Amino acid sequence: MKSFPMKKISMKLKKVHIIVDMDNTLLSMECLNAVIETALSAQLHPDAIAKAMEKIHAEMDKGMDGRSKLSETIPARLSMAKQLGAPVALKHFEIVSKIVPNTLTQGIVTALRDACAVQPEHAISLSIVSGGPQICVDAAVKELKLQLHADNGTQIAVSGIGSKILLTEDGDLDQIHSRIQDSKINAVKEIVNNPARAVMLGDGSMDIEVYDAGIVNYFIAVGLWVRRPLLFDRADNLPYYIKADQKEILSSSLHTVLHAIQS
Repeated sequence: MKSFPMKKISMKLKKVHIIVDMDNTLLSMECLNAVIETALSAQLHPDAIAKAMEKIHAEMDKGMDGRSKLSETIPARLSMAKQLGAPVALKHFEIVSKIVPNTLTQGIVTALRDACAVQPEHAISLSIVSGGPQICVDAAVKELKLQLHADNGTQIAVSGIGSKILLTEDGDLDQIHSRIQDSKINAVKEIVNNPARAVMLGDGSMDIEVYDAGIVNYFIAVGLWVRRPLLFDRADNLPYYIKADQKEILSSSLHTVLHAIQS
């Protein structure tokens, strides 16, 4: 794949918006599944947990591959936990949110840090857009700011959109407050001012829908943790659609996109 030299662009820069999916993209885990596994670990033996998580991951994959809606897969997974005698509670979300900083994908962080290095801080903004729990999105935003700013002290704007999942005392789903239960299109459309200056990084069906709808002109299919055929069977279309399943490719891909936007 053709890439461009990592050098600072001296021309008058256009504002760039980078939108990043959270689960299995920015993070090495799927947060709601980790929440459910935390609940199961207090009630079941390891073998039973492994068997249950196979079914829960399979249910999640239905949504990631576009076979089910997020508003269907979230209740289904929570229901599985309760049926196994391990209802999910707020404390389980809090536990997982505390381990989020340790699960940031360093290949993504490096790519974003490189992007920030070639653009002044005022010329780039980052948004995490996820169907995952808002408490985990908030933790990811906080840690990403720390890691991006640690090297040079810049203050890149980082924001996050997630889902607030409300449960009853019995572990039943009460409500989901989310702008992206079944699609990220409207949520991303609200924050992107110019599709020609926006790129999305993601690994699932709701991510690629944003690109296909023309909300962003650029898309990087991320396969560092999960390499989904829905994204990776599609042909590259440089610089607009690029597949990256290695961290080195990811950094060069993002730089290729930034160069194209500034050209």
